Amino acid sequence: MPATLPDFFHRLSPGYSEPSPRMETIEAPTETEPMTGRGKRHWLRAGLPVYGLLLMLGMAAPALITMLKGIPQPEIHDEFSYLLMGDTFASGRLTNPTHPLAVHFESFHIFHHPTYQGKYPPGQGFFLAVGQVLTGQPIVGVWLSLGLACAAIAWMLGALLPPPWAAIGGILPLLSHRLVFAWGDSYWGGAAALLGGALLLGGALRMLSRIRAADAVTVGAGLWILANTRPQEGLVTSLFVAIGLAAAVLRPWPDAERRQLILRNWILPLAVLGSLLTAWILFYNHRLTGDALKFPHRHWQAGDSAHSQIQAYSGSTPLETKAKLIRLWHYCLGPFLSLGLLGLFHSPRRRLALSALAGAAILAAIVVFSSRGWPHYFAPGVPAIYLAVMLGLASLWNWRGWGGRHPWGPVLAVALLALALLDGKKERIRQARHLGWIYTKRSERGELHRRHEVEQVLQQAGGRHLVLVRYPDADGNQPEFVYNAADGQPQGRARVIKGGTVWATPVIVDDHMYCFSQDGKSYVVNLATGGDPEVVHEHEFTDEVFLGSPAVADNALYVRSDRYLWKIAD
Repeated sequence: MPATLPDFFHRLSPGYSEPSPRMETIEAPTETEPMTGRGKRHWLRAGLPVYGLLLMLGMAAPALITMLKGIPQPEIHDEFSYLLMGDTFASGRLTNPTHPLAVHFESFHIFHHPTYQGKYPPGQGFFLAVGQVLTGQPIVGVWLSLGLACAAIAWMLGALLPPPWAAIGGILPLLSHRLVFAWGDSYWGGAAALLGGALLLGGALRMLSRIRAADAVTVGAGLWILANTRPQEGLVTSLFVAIGLAAAVLRPWPDAERRQLILRNWILPLAVLGSLLTAWILFYNHRLTGDALKFPHRHWQAGDSAHSQIQAYSGSTPLETKAKLIRLWHYCLGPFLSLGLLGLFHSPRRRLALSALAGAAILAAIVVFSSRGWPHYFAPGVPAIYLAVMLGLASLWNWRGWGGRHPWGPVLAVALLALALLDGKKERIRQARHLGWIYTKRSERGELHRRHEVEQVLQQAGGRHLVLVRYPDADGNQPEFVYNAADGQPQGRARVIKGGTVWATPVIVDDHMYCFSQDGKSYVVNLATGGDPEVVHEHEFTDEVFLGSPAVADNALYVRSDRYLWKIAD
């Protein structure tokens, strides 16, 4: 990156040109060919601070929203499923044992047999687990995924554009208030798949001009993330990238030396990473569903629920095709960034940009016509659109008017970026919501706060409560109420006992609570500490399972295990 602001604008100016790799045609790239005229060392020295800054900016934008309105409360079925997965991973498990009373804990997008877990791919859950382990708040993992996505987009663009333009491209996700609210201030996901798509496309762009194992590893990392976040859309994106890369690299047919380089530096690393990915998917499926070939979401769809509303659930209320397309367009482009694509008419990399747009358009059509078209479904294809936008803006910067006398290009490029940032006032939010966009300010959706408000009232009241939930018969996006943590306990309560799952109802005697866990452990909890309850004694019964509640009589404690009736007394 340039050291001074004048140098920054000098490198954006029409008269400046920086050496860059040939992307349209490939002429025997070598193993060590650098990406820029200054070479690899320059990128390591100047690029990493920029990526770190973009990482912080990507995390700061949704964090600022949280500072203004508080920690986001989960509302939609999918969010609770992802939170269950994150809580499970944070507990050091891939899945959970089935609750003995599972029929009373059923909800959407989770299954209880043969194990208890959410149905979605694990990628989003892993990010939530990172946030929960590091800070106690899963939302921090969402911020991390958005920050990494911004840095990865800048790294991707660095394969074609000078560092200033690549850095500007890294903030494109933050220009869309819809994307920041949806993918950075909820638990629904999107940013993780955006990260995977950027790594995949960035590695492939570098493979067009050099043959290095590091690029293949980056492509493999992108494939790993996509397979664990949006596997179907990620597969389509990967096929487009593979076809384009093969068409460019294998034409003309490489000589023997180049084939050896491709085999050693590309095919071998990708084969190893692909084998590990396949083994991981089969292992994960087996742990959750008992069948390595049965994916969790298919297992949930085939499950037999005892509740008619869950049996009849078929997803959110579908939108018309036109409304889906408009929603995707608002998320990924909007009117002002769309105008930046006009610069592609003067871009030397027009063919590459149009190919990226064509692939993104095909993916968008698949998402719109084969599903409900939620924008996070399309997240793997967003980096391709950002690539075309930045190539168009960079070319527009060099436009000097029809007479070639006035530097209108920089004025237009800056104006479009500024207008894209300002786009999205309340009127546009209401228009988008009318089209089915549910990612509005949560203060404007007060009806979806009911679960959180009920939970707060019950916690303030103290004692034990029984909450009965009745779902409406209407299909669509209904606010969710039923959610339990990975240990089967209601989410939001203080966890006193760690490492044990307590199904039996505890008893309280003289400010002490006596608990017996399913795995044979007993706990004595002091409730009169003046603060959080404290475990003052533990004991483990070997090979015992406690599911029944203990009873107190004649200064003794009686508890039944799966084999014996125990009496505990002085």
